Amino acid sequence: QGTMARVEPSESAAAEAKALRVAIDGAANGDAALQLCLAGRYELGKGVVQDQAEALRLYALAAAQGLAMAQYSLGMCYMTGNGTAHDEKRAARLFRQAAKQGLAEAQIALGQCFAEARGVVQDSEEMVKLYRQAADQGHADAQHRLGRCYIMGFGMPAKDEAKAARLFGQAAKQGHPEAQFSLGFAYAAGIGVAQDQDAAVRLYKKAAEQGDSKAQNGLAICYIEGTGVTHSIDDAACYFRLSADQGSDQAQCWLGFLREHGKGANRNLVETVRMYRAAAAQKSCWGLARLGVCLEKGRGVAQ
Repeated sequence: QGTMARVEPSESAAAEAKALRVAIDGAANGDAALQLCLAGRYELGKGVVQDQAEALRLYALAAAQGLAMAQYSLGMCYMTGNGTAHDEKRAARLFRQAAKQGLAEAQIALGQCFAEARGVVQDSEEMVKLYRQAADQGHADAQHRLGRCYIMGFGMPAKDEAKAARLFGQAAKQGHPEAQFSLGFAYAAGIGVAQDQDAAVRLYKKAAEQGDSKAQNGLAICYIEGTGVTHSIDDAACYFRLSADQGSDQAQCWLGFLREHGKGANRNLVETVRMYRAAAAQKSCWGLARLGVCLEKGRGVAQ
């Protein structure tokens, strides 16, 4: 059996220094691809001192030469105000340039602009067209977004739940966590597919393992209800905690409720109030109502 060659730290550092020098020299000589590469280094501080203004300058140079990824990256700088003033109209124009070249990321970004009226007039049909262009290239996020459009009937004459489920499935196979949750929810509720709680749980678990908050919350509810899994308050509390830590108001309410009643852990009214406060801060009706009860009765708060 052959063995992999061991790369000493000094060799790795020398290779990195050489790659950086090639990028610097190439960018200075007008190589658009290397300008894009060097811009990414400055944006992330990889091998150089982080410098958003320099990243912007290099993205602009590469974008001016028609490099689609540079146009998209420059558009993202303007959309987020990273290294420059926030300018949604300029961002949308750059996304459009890159989208016309078939860059899926730019098609999605421009589609989102049309969805949210950011730099362009809101146009749900144009949004769907762009998402479809990216989805047809096999882009998982675009497949999921297009699936959501079919579920809600956005930008099209009618809803098509079966087509939505197929798109979720295509994205889920690529490991897209939001699509895994969406397909799991479809199986749980029988939307566009035959109801299958076991399949729902499998998909929730895959998405939850990738840190998807909605999937963690959905899986916790499965454990609460004993749907597709063995009923377990302890497991439910564990997943609610993961989701609550990411800011899910529903999970915060559930966790507060479990702590209030000593389920899944010892009763802890201070923790209960903390969870309800967090949910109430997000305008959760459940959180506001339960927090009001705790305050009225002096539970977990100084009387």
